[in-house]
Amino acid sequence: MFSTVVTTGVVILLLKPSYDDWYDVTVGSPNYHLFFQLLKRKILGIGICVYQPEYFSNLELKKAEIENACGFSFEWYTSQEKSAAKRMLYSVEADIHNPELYIQHFDWLLEHFDKLNGALDNVD
Repeated sequence: MFSTVVTTGVVILLLKPSYDDWYDVTVGSPNYHLFFQLLKRKILGIGICVYQPEYFSNLELKKAEIENACGFSFEWYTSQEKSAAKRMLYSVEADIHNPELYIQHFDWLLEHFDKLNGALDNVD
């Protein structure tokens, strides 16, 4: 069964649950995509995956502006040292396998996605 969520002008297609702990969302930029991440049994996160180190450096120069617009701070250096793609992650502890909290967690992801996507639109 499929359903669709539209957020900040981006369509996110919801699929049946899978065993992946991440979900990538293209946002119309050739330089990056956003992602949702669920880690182990207790971490809920949203982030940016930047394809080229040069573009990461450009975003890094705008770090304060991006984080002020989002209202939250990222871990900017979560990628493997030799990786060309760079990831920035914002995460919180959450009981992600509690069915009673699924809607709350989904709302959290969408809210933070909207904030992040809007901040990147403003600085990109």
